[in-house]
Amino acid sequence: MVTIIGCTATKQAQERRQQYLEEPQPQEVLGTMIIGFSPTVLASLPEPPIDLTLHIRPLAGGHDVKHHIADGTPVWELLTVGPTVVGATFQNFRLVLPAGDYLVEGLDVRAPSLSDKPFFLATGGPSFTVPKGNCVYIGRIGLFYSRLPPGSLDQAKAAAGVVSAEMGGRPLLMIYLPKGALLVVSSSIDQPTEDERTPAADSSKRLLADAHQKKCAVQLAKN
Repeated sequence: MVTIIGCTATKQAQERRQQYLEEPQPQEVLGTMIIGFSPTVLASLPEPPIDLTLHIRPLAGGHDVKHHIADGTPVWELLTVGPTVVGATFQNFRLVLPAGDYLVEGLDVRAPSLSDKPFFLATGGPSFTVPKGNCVYIGRIGLFYSRLPPGSLDQAKAAAGVVSAEMGGRPLLMIYLPKGALLVVSSSIDQPTEDERTPAADSSKRLLADAHQKKCAVQLAKN
């Protein structure tokens, strides 16, 4: 029996290459994170910088992924919603994940105007899917909070009760921070439209245009 070493090595290399090509490869995920704050009576708006790190859990199991949103040009924008002024940070993100389903569990936040210490914002969503063989744009993910005045935990609970009563007795989740507790008000998922004309919208549209140029799938995250 004669073994031709060169041919065997070449065949093994070809098999490994074929196996690599058949395995799902990690894909780029693009989106925008929006965190908005509406101050209640005697409370104030926070100010930049607001540093965010995503906590992402693979729904099929495995280790959680942390991704620091390193947007070099985050946008801080003041929005008028009825009689209320809302301050919101818009931050584009790009990360690479294997194909599969994922859940945004929350965010690590570093923001001196909100808290002297880093804190975690639990979100429990949304979820999104990374397709096989293609990058994906998952949209603008918005989380909106009412901000209470600085005070003790008991004072924050009392203030939260007033806000809840004003909203028809709606139960509200509170994140206590001595500089001003946060009440979870609403969330949103969308993508920028052509008629939006703000710096934040322009930033989001540039990211979406980049996704289109790369022929990424557009599959918005889901609450």
